[in-house]
Amino acid sequence: MTTLPRIPATAGSSARLLLIILVLSSIFMASSAQALEDDEKKHLAASTAISATFTAATDRPWISFGGCLAVGAAKELYDDRQDDNHFDWQDMQYNALGCAIGIPIGKGARWLFTDGRSFGFRARF
Repeated sequence: MTTLPRIPATAGSSARLLLIILVLSSIFMASSAQALEDDEKKHLAASTAISATFTAATDRPWISFGGCLAVGAAKELYDDRQDDNHFDWQDMQYNALGCAIGIPIGKGARWLFTDGRSFGFRARF
């Protein structure tokens, strides 16, 4: 089984990621003039937790982001099948924001609780 080389995080890459998160959050927050409703808080919190968990477990931010968005999209597709509900693009925006916020949280948790070599999962197919 081959492993992909890890690119060490630098202060510059962390600053760029933080800037991207801030820009995305301002765009998504500006799209809604009202305060966060309960449903949007749930989407944001759940996506943040999912992304942070994926990132901490795998140390693969883009895989974590994609997996997190897939879970959010699956939830919205489920909602679309309900009689009194529909697919909500604003909920997907909050899912994407939560996925982006969860990545540095997961990276921080991985750094805090491990030495970077003893945590993760391997799968063989």
